[in-house]
Amino acid sequence: MAYHQSDYRQALDYYRQSLTIAHSTQALALLLISLLGFAWHYLQGNEPTRAGELCGLAQHHPAFNSDVEEHTDEVLPLLQAALPPAELLVALERGKILDLDTVVTELLDEFGEDNA
Repeated sequence: MAYHQSDYRQALDYYRQSLTIAHSTQALALLLISLLGFAWHYLQGNEPTRAGELCGLAQHHPAFNSDVEEHTDEVLPLLQAALPPAELLVALERGKILDLDTVVTELLDEFGEDNA
């Protein structure tokens, strides 16, 4: 919701908190939804390739479900507008092979409370 209201800093904080909680409790669907929140952030920061990778990871993870799909469906049109089709396909394919735990660790390192 905060992203829809253009409160990007607050939204990023929510997604960081969500990612932390989901990771510690192994709530995988919430973890994937949190990744898609970071994809929104990367899109706003003009990093659509990274956003596409996160989207690809979420789409192809075994915990992907209808709740995650709802969030993916919000991000994909923005990715399609931001990247040429071939580049988007490459980013989504790269996302398929990413390791979820590694990506979460990288995001928490990059956007941890000390960096917020």
